[in-house]
Amino acid sequence: MSLFNTGFSRARGLTPVLLATALAACGGGGGSSGSGGGGQVPFLTIDENNAERVLYIALQGALGSPSILSAIASVGFFEPSDCTSGQLIITPGGETPPERAEAQSCEISLDGSSLLVNGTLDYDYDSHIEVETSSFRMIATSGSEQVDVVMSGEFDYDAELQPVEKGFISDGDVRIDAELTRDSETLSMNFWMSSLASTDFWNADNQYSLNLSSILLFDGGSYRVSMETPASLIQDDGDEVCYSDGRLNLRGANNSYITLLASGRDNISVDINGATTKYSCAEFEAYMETIEANFKVED
Repeated sequence: MSLFNTGFSRARGLTPVLLATALAACGGGGGSSGSGGGGQVPFLTIDENNAERVLYIALQGALGSPSILSAIASVGFFEPSDCTSGQLIITPGGETPPERAEAQSCEISLDGSSLLVNGTLDYDYDSHIEVETSSFRMIATSGSEQVDVVMSGEFDYDAELQPVEKGFISDGDVRIDAELTRDSETLSMNFWMSSLASTDFWNADNQYSLNLSSILLFDGGSYRVSMETPASLIQDDGDEVCYSDGRLNLRGANNSYITLLASGRDNISVDINGATTKYSCAEFEAYMETIEANFKVED
């Protein structure tokens, strides 16, 4: 059960078009280097007491952040009339790229899903779109599933449309609080990401491809783990848990680590400090479900 598949996967196809058009109007296009946030925070020693929690937040939370952030960035480029209810105030408005977007219970309908947004986003422009907010809430609903996300912080966004639509996040320093409700069950998690940089797109085989590096902060920012994908993570359309290809490295203190390696949906391995377990997709889904219990909100 992925926190960030609902609704945001549908927004992914829309976002690069909106934002690449805006960048062209601003004369932008091009990336920036990551910031150095989180550098004074001690690394977490990954061990048997916290490894599964670290892995779950990385896979089911942090890897979904590019979809979250790009969907949030796109809000200022909607028209106020796109709100089917509520209000969206764009400053300065018209043909000029936005400097601020203020959403007041604005509901935006997408293909088969909807977004409800509240909060203020401030925009600036260089070779990319710079987005900042003290607090912005986005609720994505698709059928009986709902994801409620509150994001604070800042990040840069860039996009290109050729040869495929790609989104780029850089200089990301954000806090994300998220809840997923499905079938009367609610999952909750929060995490901080510093020095976030990512590239994501849908390839010719209709698979989602993600490259990401970041510092992942836990326990209110008290500890950190480095996170990177030396080989792009590839996920089939509609797949919430399993990867068909790629590698994820999580690194902590004292040479502690977690490595996830996928070379086929039924050939997934997880190495925690030298102890490796291999999974089929069904087995890996079951493994994630056992960890998921730690994130459930009790009635």
